[in-house]
Amino acid sequence: MKRTRPNSAPTAASEIPFSRRILYATLVLSVPVIFLAFLEVGLRIGGYGPDLRLFVPRTIGGTEYYGVNVAVTSRYFPSLHVQPGISSDLFHVHKLPGTIRVFCLGESSTLGYPFMYNGSFPAILREELALLYPERPVEVVNLGVTAVSSYTVAEFGRWCLDFEPDVLVVYTGHNEYYGALGVASTESVGRARWFVRTYLALHEWKTFLLVKSLIGRLGGNAGSDSPERKSGTLMEALAREKDIPFGSSLYQEGLDQFAANIGSLLEAAQRRSVPVVLSTLTSNLRDLEPLRTVLTATSPGFDRTAHDAAIVSFRNMVVHGKALDVREQLRVLANADTGAADIAFLLGRANELAEDYASAQQWYARARDLDALRFRGSSDLNELIRTLAKTYGMPVAEPEQIMQRRSRYGLIGSRFLLEHVHPTLEGYGILAEAMLDPLLEVLPKAGRAAVSKSSKFRAVVTPVDTIAASMRIDILVHSWPFTVTNRSLSDLRAGSWEESLSLGFLRRELTWEEMHVRAAERYESDAKWDAAANEYRALIAATPYNVSPFLRLGGVLLQHGRRDDAKHVYEASLKIEETSQARLKLAQYYFDSENYADAARELRSALSLGQLPRTSLPDIRLALVTALLRSGDLNAAGGEAEKLAAEYPSYQPAQGLRDEVRRRLGGPGR
Repeated sequence: MKRTRPNSAPTAASEIPFSRRILYATLVLSVPVIFLAFLEVGLRIGGYGPDLRLFVPRTIGGTEYYGVNVAVTSRYFPSLHVQPGISSDLFHVHKLPGTIRVFCLGESSTLGYPFMYNGSFPAILREELALLYPERPVEVVNLGVTAVSSYTVAEFGRWCLDFEPDVLVVYTGHNEYYGALGVASTESVGRARWFVRTYLALHEWKTFLLVKSLIGRLGGNAGSDSPERKSGTLMEALAREKDIPFGSSLYQEGLDQFAANIGSLLEAAQRRSVPVVLSTLTSNLRDLEPLRTVLTATSPGFDRTAHDAAIVSFRNMVVHGKALDVREQLRVLANADTGAADIAFLLGRANELAEDYASAQQWYARARDLDALRFRGSSDLNELIRTLAKTYGMPVAEPEQIMQRRSRYGLIGSRFLLEHVHPTLEGYGILAEAMLDPLLEVLPKAGRAAVSKSSKFRAVVTPVDTIAASMRIDILVHSWPFTVTNRSLSDLRAGSWEESLSLGFLRRELTWEEMHVRAAERYESDAKWDAAANEYRALIAATPYNVSPFLRLGGVLLQHGRRDDAKHVYEASLKIEETSQARLKLAQYYFDSENYADAARELRSALSLGQLPRTSLPDIRLALVTALLRSGDLNAAGGEAEKLAAEYPSYQPAQGLRDEVRRRLGGPGR
């Protein structure tokens, strides 16, 4: 009988049940997850990394506010260690009843560059809304950031929806290509929008921040003092692909990025029933030649050398008033190369000189659109903004239309724009004016004053602000892309004490507040009371939560003999913070007005605050007895006089006044 061979021994894998193999695999795969979870918890407990919230709490004078967190901008600059400009605006943690709260989102033109602070359109809007809603608290928060794209604006806007806004205002688009995370920016993590949004979302995790920091150290991030920053402006550092021809795939990619990001913000705002005022963009058309021309040579027989020679010749002819002679020749060149921004600009100038202003405006706008260095939002971008507003049922502001109506011959230039996109003070006033009408469409009518809006939208800006702004612009227009060389703060010199203060502020030797206080003190020493008062008004406008400039302004007005104005300022200061100084000044006002009952009330309030130095208490309490006595309240005067004389037995004025009160009350004197 044939013997069969036994089956071979089972393998180790076949001996392990399938369920157990699944368990082992799960445990193996869980190890890195568990490690990362413990690492994340440990980093959070240890407080690792910066706080990247948009708003952080602050307490001033016992009141809780939210302030803009300067660290939040690091989310958007993956390689450059820079601190973009950002505002210091505050708003109440607990929204006061009836408050009008507006968040303004955008880039440097929203921030108010080069004036900043009170020179921005959000600051001007705040003043206008305060006039229109005199009985309501008004909070207009400037969230403009320099050198950012719509990724930052959209993310800021979505976060703002959690802070009870009445409306959002969006003025953005000029930085869409070169701003941080833009499609042609050096500050990029890729062009795929899903990847960029994932990258931003990962900043909520401390583990990601740790990895990002380690990579940055290994890669040697460019700091603020890096060669890149020393050799050029931030504009140059951010522009990776400098030439973006009109209608190119990269040009369209920027428009698509803008539409997706701003569309996501509008969708989120719509779900929360928060209106958003969008604004089209304005830029310098007449007084800024295209920064970069990229020739497309679309016509047969195109000759680049002949083109360049013709440009030089025609420019000279236009300058010398021979516009009529060259218009047709310029049109021929424009048809030969439809991407020639320089030809379009010359056609604008030639038509202007020929007094065909409608054609001039069209060609100037065409030159702006063809400019391959895309620091100015194009006509397509403005149309996209209008389309987004219509799609989501949001109001739209049209500042360019107002500027065009008020410009000579309808040609927008240096009256309203300092260089390519940043407005003059008058230009910022127009931005605020354009925003106000659509704002009033969506803001509550309750509590609105029955007054017309201001005929002029003015910023609370003083000479040291305008000097600092001029210095900023001087550096900007003497650097790339306007010139081949670069100017810096170290190249500037001060010729007056005002310039010294402004330069000290720009060099960060002084804060903005210190600059204004020193300017005010200099004006006070020169008895220039109006100028000193304006410095304090600027501080009040920018820091309405700070009582100090109110008190200083009141003192200046008293020095200038403007008692009634000083009284109103001191009363306004008490809405910010109770101070013995304000109460004493009001008491003095009522004493001088022979309103002794109100003087006594103010003195009692000053004493109750417990802020007065002990050495001043006898004199102030004596003044209280005097006020009570003169007001006819003899019983109260007697009680205060007895206490004062008992506490200060060697204070002879108190003893004498006590005796006088006793005599009036019919009691014994000393």
